[in-house]
Amino acid sequence: MKAKFDYGVTVFILTYCLVSVSGYRADEVVFMAQQRLTTIAIGAFICFAVCTLVFPVWAGQELHVLVARNMDKLAAAAEGCVEDYFSDPAAVDAAAGEKPARRALSAKSQGYKQVLNAKASEDSLANLAKWEPGHGKFGFRHPYGQYQKVGAAMRCCAYCIDALAACVGSEAQTPAHIKKHLAGTCLALGRHLATVLREASGCVTSMTRSDRLGLAAADMNATAQELRDKLRCLATVLEEGEDGSPEAEQEHDAVTELRTSPLMEALPLFSAASMLLEVCARAELVIGAVETLATTARFKKADHDEKAALDTEAPVPAASAGNPVDAH
Repeated sequence: MKAKFDYGVTVFILTYCLVSVSGYRADEVVFMAQQRLTTIAIGAFICFAVCTLVFPVWAGQELHVLVARNMDKLAAAAEGCVEDYFSDPAAVDAAAGEKPARRALSAKSQGYKQVLNAKASEDSLANLAKWEPGHGKFGFRHPYGQYQKVGAAMRCCAYCIDALAACVGSEAQTPAHIKKHLAGTCLALGRHLATVLREASGCVTSMTRSDRLGLAAADMNATAQELRDKLRCLATVLEEGEDGSPEAEQEHDAVTELRTSPLMEALPLFSAASMLLEVCARAELVIGAVETLATTARFKKADHDEKAALDTEAPVPAASAGNPVDAH
């Protein structure tokens, strides 16, 4: 709001100075003030006519599209980071005959950065949209402020994806034979997380309420619980293997101090898996913000949900009298 008042005060000072400078012509002061106000009114009318009639540019619609597009980028980034972490760049480089290089994020995995940098655009569009008349699906009191809350929830999720991306590029990596214990579950959780965010984006884009979002969230939570159980089991197995291995008893004390234990080698994997679980937990905030937006904006029920309900309620056709099965 401070920027708006500063701009208004600046325009007032410029107008006042323009009138004051010409004050030595007492007979032209009133005429110049009227001319200045008329010019401002004509300019405002032309801008309003062009933006509403000739080439409509609605800030509310731009905000709507921006939030939905950022949600798709967040879904792609979450899924891409998990895929990059469990990929084997050394094998790819060896097949290409190149020296193994440090892990790097794919272009798909870097979409979260645009979500982090979208706050200024969202705030500006939301403030402008509040002054717009009702148009299309956007009523006079459309809850544009809720879009800002959805964007804030997405940034909260993007911060954790940023930390997960740091695990991908970290120099400390867990060996592949330990990663394989959690690779399948983590990749499945990444896909379910991306599905949840894409379903939420689809609800925002189409301005509908879908039951698929709740089903996708349930699948994500079930896979997250499975990952938690596997984390506990893997930690127990590695700890028992470290304590009871015969090699550890036969090695010299000095060699034992220098040897890295399997549990220590698995710490980067535990960090990445824990960060993935935190991303899923923060995705619940995005779901809650989208559901609040759907309630306040009065989103309609999705068509595919209505068709599914009709299919489940359809009566089963009775067997005819001449059915060959009845004859037996």
